[in-house]
Amino acid sequence: MSNPVEVELAIEWIKLFAKPRKTINKRYSSYGLKHIAERWANHYISNTSFIEAMNSCGFKKQRLSPNSINFYFNIRTLNINETRTSSRSSSQQLSGDAPQ
Repeated sequence: MSNPVEVELAIEWIKLFAKPRKTINKRYSSYGLKHIAERWANHYISNTSFIEAMNSCGFKKQRLSPNSINFYFNIRTLNINETRTSSRSSSQQLSGDAPQ
């Protein structure tokens, strides 16, 4: 089950850094992407919450393998790399959020 705060943080990251491409990008899985988003948000985001956020933002997905809980998405690598040097400022913290 996803957490609304985590989904909101993931959506915020997606809107800032994720751009779609035509094909599925197998360089980054949902698990890897959620860690990048977590570092940016300075807040835990579950894999389930991240996948829900990507779905709600209209990204295509492909399961890594038939029994995997992780997915690949049609996300541009260039945009992912931009987020590695970014962080969510304290002024952007969600109300009631405490950095972890």
